[in-house]
Amino acid sequence: VAPTPNRGDEMSVLGVAREIASLFNKKLNYSEIKDVNDLKSNKFEVEIIDKDTCTYYAAGILDNLTIKPAPLWMQRRLEASGIRSINNVVDITNYVMLESGQPFHAFKIWKRRWYWSYKTCFI
Repeated sequence: VAPTPNRGDEMSVLGVAREIASLFNKKLNYSEIKDVNDLKSNKFEVEIIDKDTCTYYAAGILDNLTIKPAPLWMQRRLEASGIRSINNVVDITNYVMLESGQPFHAFKIWKRRWYWSYKTCFI
């Protein structure tokens, strides 16, 4: 497996699995991202201006989150990947990024309310 430096997604868990499946001429089985209809109830809209560079972007608001340490199993997996554990919200975004190779972010917008975003962008 020889990922190129300009394609960080190829160095993710899913990217390496995709490469190995291709090398052995096998079908890769994984869960695809589906639209989350529940986000529409938050009245939060995303507009993609350049669909050539950003093919997918999802965003939503999560209410009543409690910031605490991530589960120990997640902390260990992140640390084994060279990422220091911060808290449950930050750690889940880093965990998703390592798996998918795509940015996943969480931003606090006010007390106990978080905005998250997931995007698939190619530069």
